[in-house]
Amino acid sequence: MLLSMRRWLHVPTAALLFGCVCVSISLSSTAFSQSSIPPVDKQFAQLAASHRILLFGELHGTQEMPAYFAALVSQLARRDQVIKVGIEHPLDQAGDLNGYLQSAGSSKDQQLLLGNGYWNATHQDGRTSYAMFTLVEQLRVLKSEGYDVELFAFDDQQAENRDKALAANISRVYQNNPEALHLVITGNIHSRFKRGAPWNPDFLPMGFFLRESVGASLVTSVEFSHDGGNAWLCTPECKVTELAKPKTPTERFTLRKKAPSYHHDFALNVGTIEVSLPTLERRD
Repeated sequence: MLLSMRRWLHVPTAALLFGCVCVSISLSSTAFSQSSIPPVDKQFAQLAASHRILLFGELHGTQEMPAYFAALVSQLARRDQVIKVGIEHPLDQAGDLNGYLQSAGSSKDQQLLLGNGYWNATHQDGRTSYAMFTLVEQLRVLKSEGYDVELFAFDDQQAENRDKALAANISRVYQNNPEALHLVITGNIHSRFKRGAPWNPDFLPMGFFLRESVGASLVTSVEFSHDGGNAWLCTPECKVTELAKPKTPTERFTLRKKAPSYHHDFALNVGTIEVSLPTLERRD
C-alpha cells in the first residue's frame, strides 16, 4: 500500500523484507518544504521566548501533525534555539533514538532503529507511524547540519499513574536543561491541563502534573485540530478511521488562543488530515 505524503513530505516507502525493516531515506528527501509549512509567526516566537516547555497535543496516526511539528522544530532550531524534543516513546528507547540521531542515517542505521521491539511490535497505535519515523529522521538531519537538537523519550506504560510518570520524566529532562526550549509531541489527552477526560471526570492529565512540577508560567500547550480526513486510530482495533469535518471551521495554520476554561491554552488547525500507517505497514 502506497500513500503519498503530499503537500508535506516526499519520502520513499519502507519495505519489510526477509523479516527485517529495510528503509532508505535520502537526506534531501526528508527536508520539509518551507513553502508548504507557514513560517513561525510572532505568536510562536513569543511562546518560545516566554516558556520553556511547549506541549503539542496530536491525534496519533496522521501525516500532518508530526509534519507540522517537525517543521516548527526546524524553524526554531534555525533561530539558534537549544531544543530538546520529546516524543511519546518508552523511556528505554532513548538510547536507540539518540544513537540514530548521531548516525549517518544509512540503511543499516535505519534498520538498527526500526528493527527493535518497539517499532515492530504487534500493537501499533500511531506513535510508530511513518510520519513519526520521518520526524526522527528530520531531527537527525538538523543535528547533522550543526543545530543544537536532542531527542528524549518519556513514556512509561508500566507506571501506576502513567500521566504523572510522563510529567515526571519530562520534568527531569527540563531540570537538567533549564536553558533549553522543550518541544513535546504527545497524545492530545496527555497535553491537557484541566481535570477530566471523556471516560473519567476526575482524570488528571500529564499537563496538569507538569505545571505543578515546574510551574505554570513555564509550560503551555497547543492542541492540533483538523478539518476532517482519516487517521490510524485504535478504538480499540487499530485501523484507518474516517473523521468528520468540524461543525465550526477555523482558519488553517493560525495559532488561536483558547478560553481559560478550555483544556489547552492554544489550538492550531493543520487542515485536512491523511493517515500515516505504521512504518511496518508501508510497502514498496
